[in-house]
Amino acid sequence: MIKKYFIVIFMSVLIPTIAFAETINDTQIHPGTLDTPQINPPTQGVVLTEEEMIRRQEQIDQFLNRSSKKDNFNSSNISFISDHKISISPGLAQNISYDAGYYVIQFYASLGSVDVTTRDKIEELDIALLQYINDNAFYAKIPKSAFDSIDGLVLDKKIRYVGNIPLDAKIRQAFQEELKNNSDSMYGVTVFLFERPTISQLIKLELDMDVYSYSDVTYFVYGSASGNDIVDISKMDFVKFIERQASASVSSADNDDKMSDIEVLRLAVFSSLTFFIGLMVLLVLFAFMKKRKKRAQKTEGMH
Repeated sequence: MIKKYFIVIFMSVLIPTIAFAETINDTQIHPGTLDTPQINPPTQGVVLTEEEMIRRQEQIDQFLNRSSKKDNFNSSNISFISDHKISISPGLAQNISYDAGYYVIQFYASLGSVDVTTRDKIEELDIALLQYINDNAFYAKIPKSAFDSIDGLVLDKKIRYVGNIPLDAKIRQAFQEELKNNSDSMYGVTVFLFERPTISQLIKLELDMDVYSYSDVTYFVYGSASGNDIVDISKMDFVKFIERQASASVSSADNDDKMSDIEVLRLAVFSSLTFFIGLMVLLVLFAFMKKRKKRAQKTEGMH
């Protein structure tokens, strides 16, 4: 009798578990998402697909990686994707932080023209050149331990300039003005990162924005945030550029009231499993008590 109940328990737990696995398998998960499905966020703007994001990143790369022609080369200026320009003099920027992080580094000539000794020294210092900007300037990840040696490379005129990435390089000027005037409004944004973020960096982003999807192909996070939070996000050193989604005014109330499909599914399955497990426990107890009662009756009959 007990064996029959155990079979019932096993099948009751197995069937909803299989159904849950099949449903999860059928749910479209966005590549690289933070354990969330590919859903349309409650925005009035344009939601870009992964393919569209890759094409947009390619357009950005074409801008950043365009060849510096000698007749257009102006080593005193650097132009960023945000259309912000800085005028620089050779040396280390006065406001440089000297901490491990992301910086702008510029050479006197194209990287291919830099002598092998200098390139080997850069590699030895664990300086990572991440992406070309223009006029022989790159985004670079520099460890704190490298700055003493960087001073020497600058003095020897192997490196022309090293400085912090200005905040204006991360957000277009027109968008900045709108954020100042609408600091509490919600916007759909794509936050481009320099490289694959760490878990702590993703958590830091999620504290300031609602993340809808994440791509580890082109390193961007798509979601929504208030004007104030977008400014705070731009101050994170691992953030490269923040792009506003067209007409992306987001209702925070709608955002708070809606659960993702995967959350609803998990809640339903959890409730079902809890019900079935509770039912099985009751059946086992019932069978045990019934068997115990029969034994007691049998014992009384023998006496």
